[in-house]
Amino acid sequence: MLYECLIGQRPFVAETPWAVMDMQLRDAPPPPRALHPEIPESLERVILKATAKQPEHRFESMEALVQALKNYAVELRVRIVTPGLKNDDFADFWLSLRAHADLTASKGCESYSFYFDSTAGSEQIVRNGEEQCGGFVILTSASTPLQPNRWYTIRTEAAGHHLRLLIDGAVIAEADDDRLEDGFFYMTLGQGAHVQFDDIQIIPLPSAL
Repeated sequence: MLYECLIGQRPFVAETPWAVMDMQLRDAPPPPRALHPEIPESLERVILKATAKQPEHRFESMEALVQALKNYAVELRVRIVTPGLKNDDFADFWLSLRAHADLTASKGCESYSFYFDSTAGSEQIVRNGEEQCGGFVILTSASTPLQPNRWYTIRTEAAGHHLRLLIDGAVIAEADDDRLEDGFFYMTLGQGAHVQFDDIQIIPLPSAL
């Protein structure tokens, strides 16, 4: 099931159920990256461990497998039609991972946010929540101007303590931080911004990239 969900096809295909059963007993599944080279090697290791023939080579429990996949990437297509107002806190838009809205949390409203400002031609990875539901720390910055009315593929990743931003497949910014372990995902638009989003995917990742 895990293999089929992540790869998009069953690991073993044959003309009869008996032939499939024979392959399941005898053969190793095709390496995921042989079918989809864009899959991270670390995620491939998790899939192959989960489908190992020998029980001692698999995850010890479902909890151990979930722990390996609790991290995730958000990938989507984005087009900035109208930039946000200059100097607005949210610029064009934010993508926030491992977010928390619990005011009783240690700092409140915590998240790792990927910040896009096409007017300034910059991106940032920040940790929100340094004050009670306010304040942030910039973990890293980059300068890759996003042109208005052009579609981009943006991918944000949080795996283990590592954060990464990719635009059109190129790594733009990376940072390490050990504050937030889990949480949900959300997006925020800047004041006056008109941004189109398409093909949003949430992709499980192992604990290290």
